[in-house]
Amino acid sequence: MENYEKLFKSNAHANFKYAKGEVDIYTNMFHDCYEIYLLLDGNVEFVNNHSRYTLLPYQLVVIPMGEYHQFIVNDSMDTYERCVINLYPELFHDDTLSAALSGKELLTLPKDHRIIENMLYLKKAMHEYSDADFSHVLSAIATDIVLLVKQLEHATVTTHSQLHPLALQIMNYVNERYQDNISLEDIARHCYISVSSVSHIFKNNFGISIKKYIIEKRMTEAKFCLNQGEKAQEVCHKFGFANYSTFYRAYKEYFGHAPSKRM
Repeated sequence: MENYEKLFKSNAHANFKYAKGEVDIYTNMFHDCYEIYLLLDGNVEFVNNHSRYTLLPYQLVVIPMGEYHQFIVNDSMDTYERCVINLYPELFHDDTLSAALSGKELLTLPKDHRIIENMLYLKKAMHEYSDADFSHVLSAIATDIVLLVKQLEHATVTTHSQLHPLALQIMNYVNERYQDNISLEDIARHCYISVSSVSHIFKNNFGISIKKYIIEKRMTEAKFCLNQGEKAQEVCHKFGFANYSTFYRAYKEYFGHAPSKRM
């Protein structure tokens, strides 16, 4: 018997998901929103632009907009249980969201902490409220969670990173230059290593090829800019594409729709 379960509801400000088992497992991810992820059960590693952690149940992960991340499940998927809330800038009318979550990454909290109780309450409320009522509850609780995280000035876990030192150097260089047409040779020269070493170190530490990482990051950032109202021609040049037709083909292949269509 499959031990899978998924619950998902959203509004214009946030969305909430509870999942158990192999439901919507994405190897590598970028988001145009903040994400707060709560591990409930499972043997899971979290990898992002600069860190690699083995998570413990009831640890909370805070992921900024546009940051590459992945969750690696090391044991049976049947035990992998999590709650995820995605927070959009529209939740607040100023920079409260980024100011509250900035600098937070991995938080260890007691099970009775209000943030965790809020996340678990949302799971329960999905069964008990209509969609309209849940939408109001979601906005209220999402706001409460953000303000509570802001108060956790000393709760960031400083677990030793397991990433290769050169992996961080490569990632930092790519994140600074991904909008340009950088090549593996450019990265290798910058790091004083061979092209094959660049590819091996990056893939071994982040679980994704460096070329795929750059494509995914450029596409995700491009979509965010388009959804913010920037013109497709401007976005095309902003992210280093030689011409609009090249950008159009790459965007449509990646997202399945033209850049002119807002999603």
